[in-house]
Amino acid sequence: MDDIDFKHIHAHKPNMQNYIVTVAYLQNDSHEDKFGWDSGEVWKVDIHAIDNITAIQNALKIVAIERANKMTDYVSMLDDEVINTKEDVIDIQRRLIETNLFTEWQLIEPTSIQCHLANDEDLLFDITANNIDNHISTTADQVEKYLKGFEDGNSTEST
Repeated sequence: MDDIDFKHIHAHKPNMQNYIVTVAYLQNDSHEDKFGWDSGEVWKVDIHAIDNITAIQNALKIVAIERANKMTDYVSMLDDEVINTKEDVIDIQRRLIETNLFTEWQLIEPTSIQCHLANDEDLLFDITANNIDNHISTTADQVEKYLKGFEDGNSTEST
């Protein structure tokens, strides 16, 4: 140990900010990994972090834990199973593990991950509302342009 040069570095406390991370799992997304889902899940995580990447990473850990907690209720999801003994539960658990159900559940990819500073939430909602309003206000013009192209024999004209 005499030849080891120990260094001590003192890091200052980082400036933490409040982030909102939204993690969405939609049943009909392009990942094609949400078999048997009747509806989606959206998790909104309010979290303090030093930057948005850290906020996303920590939020994904939190969502993974919550999803694992939800999975512990797998017995109540088995409508057709008759459960009378502890051995029945253990047998069901063994079968579900053998089919990789638990593993595949944890590996499901989110459809979307969004992150923003909590202080910017109203601003982002306003921008989204303005964008929707703008899209709605130009829809009639786009339809009219398309129909005019259709009448002129050019139905593939871009709107």
